[in-house]
Amino acid sequence: MSGAARAAKVLVALAATVAGTLGGAAAPARANESPLGYIEMPVSEDGTWVLSSPPGSGRNWGTPVFVRHLIMVAKEWRRRHPNGPFLRIGDMSKPDGTDFPPHKTHKDGLTADIFTSPRNICHVDFPDQDLTLELAQLFHDYGARQILYNGQKVIDAVSVAQRWPKHDDHFHIVIDPGRVPQDGEVLVLPEASAREGAVVAATRLQPDRTGLQLAWRILGQARLRSYRVLFDDLRDDDGVLHDSGPLRAARTTYDLPVALEHGKAYRWRVELDVGGEQPIGFGWQRLTTDLLAPAVEALSPRDDAAVDAPALSWRYQKAGVAQGSFRIELDTDANHRRIAGTLGPFQGGATSYVLRVPLKRGKRYWWRVVVTCANGNEAASEWHTFKHEPGAGEAATPGATPTPRGGATPVARAGTVNADALNLRAGPGTDHDVVTTLRRGTLVRVLGDPAADWLHVEADGRDGQPVRGYVARRFVELVE
Repeated sequence: MSGAARAAKVLVALAATVAGTLGGAAAPARANESPLGYIEMPVSEDGTWVLSSPPGSGRNWGTPVFVRHLIMVAKEWRRRHPNGPFLRIGDMSKPDGTDFPPHKTHKDGLTADIFTSPRNICHVDFPDQDLTLELAQLFHDYGARQILYNGQKVIDAVSVAQRWPKHDDHFHIVIDPGRVPQDGEVLVLPEASAREGAVVAATRLQPDRTGLQLAWRILGQARLRSYRVLFDDLRDDDGVLHDSGPLRAARTTYDLPVALEHGKAYRWRVELDVGGEQPIGFGWQRLTTDLLAPAVEALSPRDDAAVDAPALSWRYQKAGVAQGSFRIELDTDANHRRIAGTLGPFQGGATSYVLRVPLKRGKRYWWRVVVTCANGNEAASEWHTFKHEPGAGEAATPGATPTPRGGATPVARAGTVNADALNLRAGPGTDHDVVTTLRRGTLVRVLGDPAADWLHVEADGRDGQPVRGYVARRFVELVE
């Protein structure tokens, strides 16, 4: 038998195994099934997915449910992005579940490293991290219980994502077999903003407290005929508060015409008609409302105080709800028609911030802080003023930029990040560890040669405290 014929025979056997797996029926042991019940990931005939290692390499084995998971994710991704990039599946497990160097895991038949081809979007340096997030969310929706990846946007948005060393250029996924749907099953999932337990803030509503956007997503191939949204309070004795009735449109959002009350609990669900005997959807999702803004008062500096390194401070108040984030607005115009600059937002409950931006001697500046409570409601302090007077006394506030040894002052040249997500690294080059990820528009202070390919910079971290490292020069727009 020729090599080509043997390869074709192997592929036919693999296809039969996967077909039995995807059909959901318990299949008897086959020649290509390991003693642990693992099967080998098949080759995709139409390029929907790609294997990093060829069949027979011993690197592409997993449980039948895991193979089903990978195929469903790959198909759904291809449906959304027919022109690629396509899922590239790296190391899974060995057929006998033995050690798999250099991996410390990859034994359980539920684990794989994930890339995409020809462009790898599973990389922290990929410029469109929204696309990266879409893929990570898809893995989670289809049953992933862990995603190791160092991209900040994914970590912020996907509950099962976490940082891990040496995971800048791929996803490491582990699934929960009990969450993996059957092949061909259409899933309807509420978006996080309207999922069970979500809090609705006033910032999501119109001034008359209507307009809450309820959102869901559909996974799998389905022809949507109509959708229907039901919205109610928690009482079962007074009928449904709002029933949209069947709406014939291919939409996944609905703007609620009902006015909401502060501090009240509601619930909602959606029913989709896709031509079956019964509509599909999900169960009631409970939401609560918090429509009260916090109180914030600017403390210092104020009243044209002369300062060298302005240490801004404020008081935050909201009973039972912590400060979630803040941003600083800085202006040079008393009318504030067009605010000169914004710093942040910064995460956390800090109530002070040291300005480390270049300021002009003797110039008058206006500042205010805008805080957001943990539930999403926003409030701004009054505007206050200060004058920049070098030598007027530098605030000894935690987080102030330290003076380097020898008394040298860091170069006070500023720049802004012009990429969606820019890695701040421990050294000049991609072989150095990622310290943090800077978002588009983040202000950086250049501490070294502004013409270098890798700039040594200081930026404000997510908590407002300074962090230092190196960024690629091409992703920073310097301010002249």
